[in-house]
Amino acid sequence: MKKILSIDGGGIRGILPAMMLCELERRTGKPVAEQFDIFVGTSTGAILALGLLVPNGKKPRYSANDILKLYEKEAESMFRKSFLHRAFGLAGRFLHTQYNHREFEHVLNIYFEQLKLSDLLKPAVIPSYDIHGRRAHFFKSTFSKLDERPPDSEIRHIIRAATAAPSYFAPATIPDYPKAAFIDGGVFANDPGMCAYTEGLDMYSESDDFLLVSLGTGQAQREIDVTGLQAWFHYGWARSILKVMMDGSSDSVDHQLRHVLASDGELQRYYRFQEMLPANDSGIEQLDNVTAENLARLRQLGAKMIDQQSTELDQLCRLL
Repeated sequence: MKKILSIDGGGIRGILPAMMLCELERRTGKPVAEQFDIFVGTSTGAILALGLLVPNGKKPRYSANDILKLYEKEAESMFRKSFLHRAFGLAGRFLHTQYNHREFEHVLNIYFEQLKLSDLLKPAVIPSYDIHGRRAHFFKSTFSKLDERPPDSEIRHIIRAATAAPSYFAPATIPDYPKAAFIDGGVFANDPGMCAYTEGLDMYSESDDFLLVSLGTGQAQREIDVTGLQAWFHYGWARSILKVMMDGSSDSVDHQLRHVLASDGELQRYYRFQEMLPANDSGIEQLDNVTAENLARLRQLGAKMIDQQSTELDQLCRLL
């Protein structure tokens, strides 16, 4: 059985799948890097997927708990307001992206150095979108044909490209792709589960025996208000479009995978771990809410998700 790990995008809400990965390591007694054959992550999921595959010899350098601590320690640096936002407040949103990507890049340099795709312990696929070429792009550490061999890009550059959410960070450029400008893969594959399954079919064409584990970053429930003044003032509701696209994409992929990877008798082939976000807490839904209070709330929500899906987790761990 080939085992695939897929991790959603969701900004600082990546704490939720990070906690689930910590629990997988605790229950199985082995690193996540040894539990799966293919790793796929969108946006914040790219940080987790690639972070778990950074080598220290033949072993992973970082545990799931190390990556969780990265989120909590570096959150403010990763989401540091740009100068125009600090200087002009709300008006700054119309003048520049919200966050200073240089600060984020500095964090990536510390944790990923100059490591490249070829250095990873296991195959990985990271979705992004090239706005110059107007096409989806998949950074891959593997290839099936010699003439399709992709550039061996640095991991820090790939994460920067994969997390450049519109209005949050400026589009990213990568030296290996001089004509491209990349943005967050969440605009088309916030839940990259179907991309992950397709990659499995491509890599292991002789196999039809797959186990796919999909980790969500929380399902929003809060209503988006488009009535009254909100309907006239476009920024009031249009700023939610990215979240709507992300939610819709995730729901669609989950629906498809439940059919494509339907259980085979007693053998469950698809696991989706997701938690509903509190409808009365607008702060926890935000991709960039890095206050200490919100990080604590995400921790509590992650613990709740693990507790409520404990039986399913035990079933999964027996397969891993």
